[in-house]
Amino acid sequence: MKDDFVSDNQAELIDLLTSLFEADELRRFVRLLPQGRRLSAALPAGTASLDQLAFETATLLERHGLLGAPLFDSLLNARSYRADEIEAVRRLFAAADPSEQQDTVALESEMPYLEWFFGRDELAEELAARVARDRVTPIAILGPGGIGKSTLAIAAVHHDDVVARYGERRYFVRLDGAPSADAVLERLGKAVGLAGAVTLRDVRASLCRSPALLVLDNLETPWEHDTGSTEALLGQIGNVRGVALVITMRGATKPAGLAWDKPVQVERLSDVAAREMFCAIANPDAPDDPVVDQLVGALDGIPLAIKLLAHRAEGDILANLQAEWTRSRMALLLRPDMEPDRLSSWEISVELSWTSPRMTDAARRLASLLALLPDGVAVEDADALVPGHGHAAVRVLGQVALAYAEAPRLRMLAPVRQHLSAMHRPSQDDLLRTMEHYRALAADYERARPLFEQVGSVLGQADCIMSLGDLALRRSEHEQAKACYEQALSLFDTES
Repeated sequence: MKDDFVSDNQAELIDLLTSLFEADELRRFVRLLPQGRRLSAALPAGTASLDQLAFETATLLERHGLLGAPLFDSLLNARSYRADEIEAVRRLFAAADPSEQQDTVALESEMPYLEWFFGRDELAEELAARVARDRVTPIAILGPGGIGKSTLAIAAVHHDDVVARYGERRYFVRLDGAPSADAVLERLGKAVGLAGAVTLRDVRASLCRSPALLVLDNLETPWEHDTGSTEALLGQIGNVRGVALVITMRGATKPAGLAWDKPVQVERLSDVAAREMFCAIANPDAPDDPVVDQLVGALDGIPLAIKLLAHRAEGDILANLQAEWTRSRMALLLRPDMEPDRLSSWEISVELSWTSPRMTDAARRLASLLALLPDGVAVEDADALVPGHGHAAVRVLGQVALAYAEAPRLRMLAPVRQHLSAMHRPSQDDLLRTMEHYRALAADYERARPLFEQVGSVLGQADCIMSLGDLALRRSEHEQAKACYEQALSLFDTES
């Protein structure tokens, strides 16, 4: 009887797989599962029909004991818009095995393991110390996409002091694919071990039993799409006595509704840490290879970009990778063995920020121009480049962390700039207006220079020439920039 019952469930799973995937999509999905490579190798050849492939997949999953929570969570991540059907099949398997519900709860609240972690030890220690206090004010971890916010949170969660304080009541809840406050509440319920329909009252009651650490990862997903309800939910959860709430968010702004502690701003890795990370993944014996500095230097200390390129370097000759990088650039920042998502594709990571509901047309226009200017733009020039909207655009780009302020300039990290310059070119009108603006500035400096010469101001002359060099650099006229800088330097030397 048990076998018949499981066979009925297996049939439901087969029907679900055939409705969710095409054959090639199903093969890619299987590769992402635990033991994915082994499972993929056991599947029938590429000529197999979708029905046959789904049957063999279900059989393999059952044989390897994989018909549990991780499988259905993966299905939900892959096809979140079919959540009701996926959950219905999940419940069938839970009913077939009384232990399944307990297993699901245990797996839901498992901590993610810490992967590659470099250059952030002090920051992790500081965060862990704040989290391990008796009373914790909510903490937001902020920064651009791919900078390592989630990894920093995971490092703090595994810190000895944090483990000693919270033990098993450490909950790390990923909110990718959770577009609303209701979806967040559902995932919270699963994380704390609640079965069936989940209410806010139940979640609060579970959290307040004893001290608990709750990390909400990628909170921008529900916050951007369901702002008011998400902030209301945060207010209800963050004010539960004994709960230490930590969020990670793409950007530089925090949700309203809570009194937040000082945010943790995650910045790019140092050159040393970036090199260590690349070599640890690509080839531990390569740190003395000068090519490493050239490859890593182009990635501006962004951990995701470093990791993706380092995986490409595994088993390759670095000089060969460098040649391919020169030709292909951003196309190499992708894990070809994985389904593309924000963690396996640099393009997807940047596009999540570009398509953010917080972005405006003016911000996209300024970002497209900024991507063509390696030296960034002076904030005072923003309104000249995007008339009437430039300063508001500067603010938006900072809030979504597509650009950063380095007073008095707005700059963009190199991998972000290279992606946007390839994928989102400025309009002809915006480009011509920008070129004309810098031509006019150059003319002003040329007119000012003789005046300084007449009054004998060597430093004034040098400043004008330096400014002309900056303008040449922004237009990628490197030889002209070099000549201006050398001339200005000689004037500075005569005055010193």
